[in-house]
Amino acid sequence: MNKYTSPFFGDINLDKVKEDYDAEFKYEDRTIELDINFENKAAAVVKDRLIEIDAFLNKLKKQETEIKAFIALDFKNEGVTKEYIEHHAEELDAAELDTLVDRTNKEQPIEEQLLSKLYLHRVGFYPDNNFSAILDFHITQEFSDEILVVVIENDS
Repeated sequence: MNKYTSPFFGDINLDKVKEDYDAEFKYEDRTIELDINFENKAAAVVKDRLIEIDAFLNKLKKQETEIKAFIALDFKNEGVTKEYIEHHAEELDAAELDTLVDRTNKEQPIEEQLLSKLYLHRVGFYPDNNFSAILDFHITQEFSDEILVVVIENDS
């Protein structure tokens, strides 16, 4: 069997590549959902993409730090992140907000506290589209199903 062993997705039979693969990854104090979605199932292409995906996931902490810096800048520049945070500040009731932020904190506005609560929940890979990765961030899954999505593309 022609196979590739990923530390994240396990053994993948390169002779019979499926359209999608799912896995879970223990990351810091939580579990992140992972998925890969293939259109081109040629063994050589799939193996190269799996190597890139594993490299990306092996540097996930660094990737997440860079992405969160981008998210913070988008928030500051009143982009979609600002809308996402404001939506939660307005839509969550007082009891829900109390579980997430310190509403008595006059030093840091509620929106900034909510921004600091963003966490990575899912990483999806679409390797046939310029090795794109889609990262889903949440503030809370308990009270909201809204996600903040960041798309990463390799332009080369």
